[in-house]
Formats: sequence, structure tokens, C-alpha cells
Amino acid sequence: MLTYQRYAIFSKSSKEVHDVQDYHNQRDGFTDSVRFIKRSPEGTFVEATKDEAVGIAFNSSPYNLAGKNEIEGAEAVLIIETDAGREVSELRATTARQAEELQQADENAIALYERLAQQDEALIEIYEQLIGG
Repeated sequence: MLTYQRYAIFSKSSKEVHDVQDYHNQRDGFTDSVRFIKRSPEGTFVEATKDEAVGIAFNSSPYNLAGKNEIEGAEAVLIIETDAGREVSELRATTARQAEELQQADENAIALYERLAQQDEALIEIYEQLIGG
């Protein structure tokens, strides 16, 4: 059986528009592989092994690894290996639940609209009786 591993990336304060979970369970993103980085002697970021890395590159942005602050102005992130199958199952369950909630909200909105339409008709009828029409 083939299993796929993904990495959840967690940051302390998520300011990104994309979906990379902070220390308070705010997920910032997923990736199939982690691109570890370090600074070259010239000051640019280059790929590194996990042991020599000071951070990661994710969605073209550098992030400090938790406990390291060598990339000035970058957020610190945790890298957690996770089972992609479980994540997909949870996303499907959440999507199904949200679809049911949306369907219920639609039904409630339609019922409310119908009640308001009936009230409008009753008010028009009363108004017409009052003005003798």
C-alpha cells in the first residue's frame, strides 16, 4: 500500500492570504516536500539539508524554522509531517457538512421569503379594505 506524506506548515501569526497553521492551529499551508534553505556567503538563499537549514521557502517566501531567527523579518514556522489521506478525508467531511449547512440556510431563507410574501399580501388586502378598494 502506497501512502503519501504531506507537511503542514504552522506559523506564529499567519498574515498570508494562502492557507500556511500558526502555533494556535492556524494552518498556513501544505506541501508535498519541504524546501529547506540557508544563507549563502553572498547573502542569498540557497537550498540546504534539514540539519543545516535556518528556514524554509514556501510559496516563494522565506520562513524561519521554529527556534531560529536568522532570516530577518520572516515569521517562524513549525514543520509537521502529516498523513495526506487523513487530511483529505477531514476536508471532504468538512465540505460535506458545510454543504448541508448551506442547504439548510437556503431552505430557511426561502421559508422566510415565503412568510414575508404572505404578510405583504395580507397587508395589501387590509390596506385595500381600509381605502375602500
